[in-house]
Amino acid sequence: MIEKLYWLPAGKLSMDSTAFNQNTAPGKMVTIQIWSYLFETKDGPILLDTGMPESFINNPDYFKGTPYEGKIIPLMEPDDHIDSMLKKQDTYLAILSP
Repeated sequence: MIEKLYWLPAGKLSMDSTAFNQNTAPGKMVTIQIWSYLFETKDGPILLDTGMPESFINNPDYFKGTPYEGKIIPLMEPDDHIDSMLKKQDTYLAILSP
C-alpha cells in the first residue's frame, strides 16, 4: 500500500508543439516539466522513473546535428538529476545506501 507519493521535478524539455499535436504548425516550442515519482510504502520506498539522463545536464545542444535539433531541447541543471533530488531530503538517503 502506498502511504505517500512525492513528485520530484527532474528538469524540463522544450519541444516542438507538433510532438503533442500534429495539427499545429511546426516551430512553436512548448516547455514541459519532467517528473520522477517516489512512493513511500510500508515495505520501503519505490522510485518510479529516474528522470532525464545525466548527459542532458547543462547541455541544451545535446541534439545538435541530429534530426531532433531544434525540436527537442533539454533544460536540465545539476540539481535536477535524480541523485541530487534524493540527497536533498534525509528521508530519501536510505534509497542511495547499499
